Amino acid sequence: MFPVDKDLLPENRPKPLTVEELARKKEMARQRHAEKMLQGFTADKVESTPAINNNDVKHDDLDDKKPDSALVAFARVYSGTIKIGDEVFVLGPKHNPAIALEREEAGEQVDPSLVLRDLKPGRHITRVTIEKLYLLMGRELIAVNQVPAGNVFGIGGLEEHILKTATLSTTIACPSFTELTSLAVPILRVALEPKHPKDLPKLINGLRLLNQADACAVVHIQETGEIVLSTAGEVHLERCLEDLNLRYAKIDINVSEPIVPLRETIVPPPKLDMVNEAIEKKTEEVVPEIWTSNRQCRFEVDAKPLPENITKLLERNAGLIKLLDGHCNGYAKENGVHESLSGENQFNETSMSNKRQKEMMVFKDELKTAFNEAGWEDEFNKIWSFGPRKCGPNILLNATDYKHKKFWDHQVEDGDSRVVYDSSVINGFQLATLAGPLCEESMMGVCFIVRKWQILDIPESVYSVQSRGQLSGQIMSTFKEACRRVFSLRRPRLVTPMYSCNVLVNSDVLVYDSIQDQNKMKADRMKDKRGISSC
Repeated sequence: MFPVDKDLLPENRPKPLTVEELARKKEMARQRHAEKMLQGFTADKVESTPAINNNDVKHDDLDDKKPDSALVAFARVYSGTIKIGDEVFVLGPKHNPAIALEREEAGEQVDPSLVLRDLKPGRHITRVTIEKLYLLMGRELIAVNQVPAGNVFGIGGLEEHILKTATLSTTIACPSFTELTSLAVPILRVALEPKHPKDLPKLINGLRLLNQADACAVVHIQETGEIVLSTAGEVHLERCLEDLNLRYAKIDINVSEPIVPLRETIVPPPKLDMVNEAIEKKTEEVVPEIWTSNRQCRFEVDAKPLPENITKLLERNAGLIKLLDGHCNGYAKENGVHESLSGENQFNETSMSNKRQKEMMVFKDELKTAFNEAGWEDEFNKIWSFGPRKCGPNILLNATDYKHKKFWDHQVEDGDSRVVYDSSVINGFQLATLAGPLCEESMMGVCFIVRKWQILDIPESVYSVQSRGQLSGQIMSTFKEACRRVFSLRRPRLVTPMYSCNVLVNSDVLVYDSIQDQNKMKADRMKDKRGISSC
């Protein structure tokens, strides 16, 4: 989508008059002049028009008279011919033809009155009638009635149906085209807020238009409520802010300093002392013991750093972990929490595609291999959860006698009273990894190990649903505090981000000094025989 001033659209430009229209206007002007002469109007009686004082013109009025812009979709025909009046389906990037065909067979139809914001979760199809087609001739747009295959053109009237990219097709069986891979990654993030709070709706609407018009700009709202704009660099940020001020929102905006994301982690104990001598006698690390406020439940939690290859593997497969966790939880709700499933049935009886099932199995094998290489052979089957948000680069291990709900197949063994508080422990782990004790940033590369978990026996006369709920909340907050406390005792560190890129220069350019003054150079090599170096 790209913005175009409405005055530049073909339907809004003044059209040239035909010969008949010119003759008609000339005849009407002659008749008006004759009527004035008959009424006795002369040229000396015509009063002069008072001059307009520039000081009386308000700038607000000038701003309101500026032409508004419309969004035109930049498109290309891959097959067939598109014509004005054609009714097509707008397929979003997440459109799955198999699921859409199943819903169509079940009798579900696409409502033509719905737009993108009206769609339910999991729905990615709207229907639209083509009303405007434009041939792109530089800055000029020429209206056409049809466009054959192979041409690049513009489509009007799709602002409410497309966010950034979409696929137009006459059938829902068409797969959605993937987005183009952009070399410019939006890495510069700033927080935006209107100068006057009453202009917040205008800012949100302007950001929505900017998000549609700029393929590289990313707008999202954080959990804290901050509106964050991610751009590809300083120049791109200036251009986006200028468009917001003058074109889309037309309000004054306060912009924060660039946001630098940090992560909290822990490091292994040092192998050398202050004088570079090997440390032979290692001090035993203390594992803190924490009780709930009612002295009914206690934990012993330890923490150690994850190997780097495991951390990177978890970061790459965060989407798969989240999908598996959500899918298993949904299956457990439908079939009962204590339903016992085998690993084979878990993957075969679900509605996940074969491709996803294969990706799950490959990830599971890779993670198991990484655990074996790190010497953690016995720890793989003890995985309780991942965090934060149940898909992050942190792991919770269960080293107690409690038979926890296995992450891979969600098997649960009955008979243990602690099973009702399983989710409370996991939620406490999620809260701890979401905001660490150093600066409330997310953790990464940390493995928490539950060494002991004991719940004192409660007499049946005192036990009730209310007491169970109170204990559940206390377990969650206590386990969160236990994770944060042991994290502070295990050499915590802050992890800063690093931007990795390739710099191509001619061999006669001295780029080493300027790069090494600011950052580290990982490698350099001659690109080809033309004297181009890659750093």
